[in-house]
Amino acid sequence: MLLLMQRIGSKLDIQRVSKELGISRITFNNYISFLDGTYFIKTIRPFNKGKGTEISKMPKVYLCDSSIANNFKVRYG
Repeated sequence: MLLLMQRIGSKLDIQRVSKELGISRITFNNYISFLDGTYFIKTIRPFNKGKGTEISKMPKVYLCDSSIANNFKVRYG
């Protein structure tokens, strides 16, 4: 969660984050899907007319409750 909170509003490079955590991309995608399903985070994919291009682009991640992000910034800077 701390790594995701550092990347709020930024492109989420799943490959890089999964390497930082030392887990597989599939496991990381499962975590993201769980957090998205519980409305803790929201991933937004960029819009593009071509479906193939849209799927390959990196999503951005946002927290659904901005007070958590604000609290994180106050504590961890």
